[in-house]
Amino acid sequence: MRCKPLYSIICLLLVAFLFSCSKNAVEFDEQLSNTRALLSIDLTQNAGEEQVAIKTVRFVIFGNASSSIPYLDVNEFHEEATPLETTDIKAVIEVKGNSDIMAIVIVNEPAGLKSDLDNIGSLSDLKNIEFTIAQLLNNSKEEIALMPMTGIKQGIYVKPGEAVNPVSMTVERAVSRVDVYLQVTDGGAQTGYINGSTTVTMHNLSHESVLVNGFGNMKANALPLDKTWTAGSSDTWIYSSAADAKNRRLLCSFYTSERAFTDSNKPTISMTNIRKGAQPTDVIGVTRQELGQITPTGGGQSQDFEGFQRNNVYQITAKVGKLGIQIVRVSVEPWGDPKNIDVDVEL
Repeated sequence: MRCKPLYSIICLLLVAFLFSCSKNAVEFDEQLSNTRALLSIDLTQNAGEEQVAIKTVRFVIFGNASSSIPYLDVNEFHEEATPLETTDIKAVIEVKGNSDIMAIVIVNEPAGLKSDLDNIGSLSDLKNIEFTIAQLLNNSKEEIALMPMTGIKQGIYVKPGEAVNPVSMTVERAVSRVDVYLQVTDGGAQTGYINGSTTVTMHNLSHESVLVNGFGNMKANALPLDKTWTAGSSDTWIYSSAADAKNRRLLCSFYTSERAFTDSNKPTISMTNIRKGAQPTDVIGVTRQELGQITPTGGGQSQDFEGFQRNNVYQITAKVGKLGIQIVRVSVEPWGDPKNIDVDVEL
């Protein structure tokens, strides 16, 4: 259920066909409107990171992007017969010369959205396309086999006669992930989970989202929902002070879309039948514990937890010791770097 971080870079190379330059900015745009250029796109991945399967890539290019009426110039879709375990993808696309180009790249688009994406006629059409995480989950309903990712770059221009400069784009996952860990904290203490009995429920997640972010268009009124994991096996471990001890272990993961919270639908967690001793009856739990504050993992001031953001990982750690259950902290870091969002729960 875990995925290693992906931080993909798209390098765009704009190459203008030979065309005489104009000294006047207005004349320059008029010339560009009749000039074709090559847009060379390289999709690469930072070294040392696990490659993520890619089956489809779509390139959408708009001209006059900052105007009130951007025009759709290119909408190209590419699909591999089988997913590629690589991000080494190259494409050369012919576009109209323009001093205000916006490039959008969509990787692993949900199959159910292909018709909508094929038929977009405007930037507004693209902004309004939505998906649900249910469209992405595999048959086990636990993993996303092909993670959708999107990226936007604005302010690209082609000026004939000038040197070619690469343009970089960041591709982000279209969802967030919540990981729940169990950790034993005291000498002599032990914890674990019980097959068919231990459960973890995340309340007020969401599976609805716009596909392409970057326009300030987070989906309004996304329906909050609850998701529950039930242990499919049993395990118990005792606290150890050894340097290589695995006192903290992953229980489960949930996917969620981006969503701004309100006072009535902030995220909470419930846990039942978490082991807190050697006897089968030595169990503990928590009911709808609110995840209220955020603190950067690397340090910084706490702030209100106001929403899920795409391309983030939220880690919740349930700590088993002599105390009851208490939310200690939430820390926020992006999925795209080897960082996480942590929430500690004392048990």
